[in-house]
Amino acid sequence: MPQQRQYFRVIGKYDKIISLDEIWKMPATIHFLDREDRLKTAKSCLVKNDAIMTTVVVDRQHEDGYELHSITKSGIVFIMNKEKYENGEPSLITILIARPTQLERYKPIYIASVYTRLLADDHEVSGLNL
Repeated sequence: MPQQRQYFRVIGKYDKIISLDEIWKMPATIHFLDREDRLKTAKSCLVKNDAIMTTVVVDRQHEDGYELHSITKSGIVFIMNKEKYENGEPSLITILIARPTQLERYKPIYIASVYTRLLADDHEVSGLNL
């Protein structure tokens, strides 16, 4: 049976610039820490001089409110709770090693470069995005 697609709506671009250095310094949630293998894999996928290309506000209809999805040029997406971030309590919820179809969800706010799409293709072919 195919997996049912979860609700996902892009609200808009987040105005504040969030750096990769800032993200790496954030505490992680238990949910994130339970995915240590994913974190190691994602770190190995980051390219030299990687950077956050944009941060997008996403509605997943979660009881804790909107999420911030910070997308790197290597196709890695860091996910945080928007309200907690804005209240000075930032924490990483999870990390996504994006497939091309996952990057497409951020249009028209974010359109991945050819370079990022190629890396996302490689993530999918290599099975890194599980």
